Amino acid sequence: MNATEIQSYLGERYSAYLEELPSEDWAQGYQQFCERTRNIAGALDGEGRQALIDACGAAGVAGGLEVYLKEALYERYNGVTSLQQGGLSQENFNRVCRDDQFLIIFSRVLSLAKTHASADDIYDDAIRWMEGFASRNKLNRFSAVLNRYFAGCLPGILTMIAAESHLRALITLFGPVGIPDLQSNWLTANRALMTLLTQWLDGKQIDGDTKFRRSIFFWWLYENGLGGYEDHQVVYYGKVVEAALVDPIVFVPEV
Repeated sequence: MNATEIQSYLGERYSAYLEELPSEDWAQGYQQFCERTRNIAGALDGEGRQALIDACGAAGVAGGLEVYLKEALYERYNGVTSLQQGGLSQENFNRVCRDDQFLIIFSRVLSLAKTHASADDIYDDAIRWMEGFASRNKLNRFSAVLNRYFAGCLPGILTMIAAESHLRALITLFGPVGIPDLQSNWLTANRALMTLLTQWLDGKQIDGDTKFRRSIFFWWLYENGLGGYEDHQVVYYGKVVEAALVDPIVFVPEV
């Protein structure tokens, strides 16, 4: 498939998704988290702990920064996606929240919800911080926790697929169409996949289309095995199952 064929295919499947709308509770929870995040970002003036405390207070977040950080990084389900396994323990979450360098980076990620500026440098900084933090504290990497938060800050720009194995499954099935592979990074590959859909949607008026549904659509597509391309599915389905089994983090809507 070339890029045009994939755009057409995604458009057809997105239309089918909008007719079915299987994850409306999820979409509502996702939208609420994103709106809360955008409100905090709108009140943010500066970087670091005190700036975040002030922004949460100005945005009227019940419980302030502590509660918002717990929702964003620790809760298994936070309105964006569910972390069935592989999230931060309470102890490690507390360590993260005490790290002043992280709170500076977190401020920068949060600001994306307001500015929608280029996220590449911020993502690189976040991943470098995480790798250093994990190494110093003898922890496993927790990139999906960060990926989930980026998705919560950038609805309609990033898909909801935060686990790299799931993203790789979709990209591999589509074949070589100019989507960066995961040797680049999750952000670049994720954004490129969403771009294929948004290019097809450009200028079209589609009933029910929202940026939140666009992001969730790709998880629906993953779960439904890329219906319409059964030959690809038969060839790769075993790998999809294998990836889901070995990846420590599996994302599902709240049930």
